[in-house]
Amino acid sequence: MLLLVGGAVRDYTHAGDIHKNQIPMQGQIDQLSGDQQEFVKKFGPPEAFKIIIHIEQADSPAKLSRYEIWDYFSFKTSIAFVDGEFAGDEELKDLPDLMILPVMYRPEQFISGMSLDEVKKRIIGNQDYEKFNLPNDYLEDSLLIGLEQLLLGFERGKLTYAESIPLMENEGKNQ
Repeated sequence: MLLLVGGAVRDYTHAGDIHKNQIPMQGQIDQLSGDQQEFVKKFGPPEAFKIIIHIEQADSPAKLSRYEIWDYFSFKTSIAFVDGEFAGDEELKDLPDLMILPVMYRPEQFISGMSLDEVKKRIIGNQDYEKFNLPNDYLEDSLLIGLEQLLLGFERGKLTYAESIPLMENEGKNQ
């Protein structure tokens, strides 16, 4: 169905070894599109991701568009999806000689249109987090939340941005 540019992915069986401790959360894999499920089956969950949810307010009802970028540092590849459909890939260049530690979150956890309360209940739980209000002249009624390995953006009380941040350590060094 797919495949990545420039031979960035040579050994599909290698992905299972990299992600053996990153099994998608039960019941949430269904929230991935068919294209996304294929990538997870072949390569495992992304090692990092960004989700941007654009809400078009001019339409009634409001129209949501979801843009996702999944990074696979182990394969030096970034995958793009628009509304769940494979939109392209790109080689990641100039990666430092680091080992990526597992990301605690998965793209399928972040449902378009989630409220801050839903995110707190389903994802944040009792973890510590920091809130950053943005000036209204930048984005009206906006909020950023930062917690371990995750940055979240809300606009008018709805999730519009999620970015996972992988932890890294030097190879050969103990944690």
